[in-house]
Amino acid sequence: METLSAILARAMEDHHAGRLEQAESGYRTVIDQTPDNAHAWHGLGVLATQVGRLREAVTLMQRAI
Repeated sequence: METLSAILARAMEDHHAGRLEQAESGYRTVIDQTPDNAHAWHGLGVLATQVGRLREAVTLMQRAI
């Protein structure tokens, strides 16, 4: 089983590579296990911005903060 750190790292790699669905899934997996993980919330917020889900992005970024 992958550690949460490895899942987050893979999500970030997926995100940078443009594999947004995989990235979102990874970020959400991390958040499910560690709801206060600012890095995962931030990644989701950036992703939401990139795909035009701006209202959601604001909420996600606020959660990251």
